Amino acid sequence: MRKIILSLAAIAMSVMLAACQSGDPAGQIGSELGLDLSGSTVTSKVEDHGFHGDGTTFDLLTFEGDSVLQQIQESSDWPPLPMDETTTALIYGLSDDSYQIGPYLNDGSGNPLFPEVVQGYYRLIDRQNDTEQDILERYSFNFTVAVYDSEENILYYGKQDT
Repeated sequence: MRKIILSLAAIAMSVMLAACQSGDPAGQIGSELGLDLSGSTVTSKVEDHGFHGDGTTFDLLTFEGDSVLQQIQESSDWPPLPMDETTTALIYGLSDDSYQIGPYLNDGSGNPLFPEVVQGYYRLIDRQNDTEQDILERYSFNFTVAVYDSEENILYYGKQDT
């Protein structure tokens, strides 16, 4: 009986912790990206992760002032735009006469969730366990990508889990 009660208490605690974390998307995003996003406003949110954790997340955060831009410029994790080919394929897709690849972060109809950003910075975090294989040649994707539009003070954040 004691084991059952302890198990139920552990489950209840896990549910409460998960509920607390889901209440502050800017805090979660900031933690993952290594940024202090306090004072931001989440103005758009797409979340379709299911029971097994597969799905897409897309958030748009706006800021007053340039404190986030300063953090990004001081970090070596955020290269300036234009982005590399891999990140471009994941966000916007690439195509030529012989093939089409991506976008992987899309609205379900194949349209990219991220708008075109001309001036700013980006970050790609590969969360796959096996990072030996090129990210675009894998059968599954677990990555986070963010683009900061320095003209509009907007952070676009996307997460893909398959």
